[in-house]
Amino acid sequence: MVIEWRKRIDSDLRAALLPTFEAKVTKKATYAKPKDGGGVKKVGTREARIAGYVKREEVEEAAENARQIEEKERTAQMSGTKFDVVKYSLDEIIKENASAGNRFRELFLSGNIGAGSLKGLFASGPLSRKIFLSAVDEFDFAKQFGQKEINVLARFISFIGPKGRSIDIAKRMIQSKRGEEIFRFLEKNALIETHHGGGDVVYLARAGYSGR
Repeated sequence: MVIEWRKRIDSDLRAALLPTFEAKVTKKATYAKPKDGGGVKKVGTREARIAGYVKREEVEEAAENARQIEEKERTAQMSGTKFDVVKYSLDEIIKENASAGNRFRELFLSGNIGAGSLKGLFASGPLSRKIFLSAVDEFDFAKQFGQKEINVLARFISFIGPKGRSIDIAKRMIQSKRGEEIFRFLEKNALIETHHGGGDVVYLARAGYSGR
């Protein structure tokens, strides 16, 4: 009698719990469908994507270039001699890329870029120089903004350099009444990139860049 009573109790419990169990399983097995028009998930972390724009070796090279110039300037000052930063910068660029070095020589001798801008472009590395020459020679920067703005462009690109800058600060560094236009010109021609830093950082674009 007791055995039959326990069997009946077990049967009643199973009958009562089965719908709850099935509901839980169904809920776990249900996946939310993505909303129409949802954005495509980006591959990798934000840091990994930014790493595609910020190369450690280039940042280190820029720091070393700046250190070398500073050291040579300090040595010259202490010894009472003159350090020719233009000759040094051009000689170093020519060692890396002869055609680019000769083009920078032309731009300096014609007065389109000053000694400080040339020094900055050398120190900031080959990517900065490539972007600058692309803007000037491939996209005819001077035709739109005039010859005087070439030096402004050189300083701006040197300032961004290989590690990028805050967009707000970078725009303030364009020392021109047409600064916003210059920024948009570079962005339109894919010479700068503003998407990899969450919309807050501007980088020199790497599309098509394969080295020196």
